Formats: sequence, C-alpha cells, structure tokens
Amino acid sequence: MDLLDFDDELRFLQANPALLGLLEHYTGEGKTAWKPRWSDDQTSDREMKRLHAMAIGAGWLEPSAGNPDAPEESRFQASYRLTRLGRSALAGGSLTAA
Repeated sequence: MDLLDFDDELRFLQANPALLGLLEHYTGEGKTAWKPRWSDDQTSDREMKRLHAMAIGAGWLEPSAGNPDAPEESRFQASYRLTRLGRSALAGGSLTAA
C-alpha cells in the first residue's frame, strides 16, 4: 500500500465535504484553541467517529484526551484542536465547503 502524499490528501479532503466541514468546525479562536467534540444532527454518531478518526489519522486534528499540552480540564473530555497540518490542508488548494 502506498502512502498518501499531501496532494493526495488534499484531493481526498476536497472529495469529502463532511470531512472538510469537520475541519472547518475546529478553525478559528487561535491556533491553540481546544473545542468540544463536534456533533451534527444530520450526521450519525458512527459517521462522526469515522470522520474524527480520519482527521486524527491524517494528522489534521489532535485529541485532548491524555495530551499533556491540553489544558487540564480538557484532558478528560472529548476536545480537539486543528493542527498545523490541518490548517495547511484547509489553506492548500483554496479549499472551501461546498
């Protein structure tokens, strides 16, 4: 299995508006802002778990659970922040939600 390069990841992100929306949810509020786990009434819990897992696997999101860089109150709840790679993915190729 070949590893994806950044261009492949951008194409994958462009082809998945739900994943793009997830990343966009975690933007804003500064580079170190932790936000509670996003849930969407239009998306099943299973799909939200899958989207979060894909974003974490790609290095676009960072979970707070057990993370010593997270504020203490965020370490025991489902919170996430967009990584530098995640911000680059959103900025690359002028990605916008459809």
